[in-house]
Amino acid sequence: MINRLEAIQKKYNEITEELTKDETIKDIKKMTELSKEQRRLSETVDIYQKYKRILSDIEAAKEMLNDKEMQEFAKEEISNLNKEKEQIEGELEILLLPHDPNDEKKSTSKKADAEKDSKLHSDEEFDSYFKKQ
Repeated sequence: MINRLEAIQKKYNEITEELTKDETIKDIKKMTELSKEQRRLSETVDIYQKYKRILSDIEAAKEMLNDKEMQEFAKEEISNLNKEKEQIEGELEILLLPHDPNDEKKSTSKKADAEKDSKLHSDEEFDSYFKKQ
């Protein structure tokens, strides 16, 4: 899982760098494609960054176990961080499922259908209101 997340983060960083180049900025089609890909990867990258921070915090809390005054706090902190780590691992597993390119098309067509239905409904309400008068 970590290898895949590192590869996604690397690709995200490469896209971010590519988006700053003049030749990319001048190419609207390429800019659009890269922006879509970056947007698709951003949630995974953000959650992976949070996951890495939690792992780091767990290690810091484990070091506090050696300090008798901080031991209770460290145990509680480790417990809370482990719960959060498990939750984030579940989110990452879902985000790492293969991307269906048709999802975007389905979403777009659903939005268009909803807008069409909304317009039809408002037209019907308009007609019924003025027919009553």
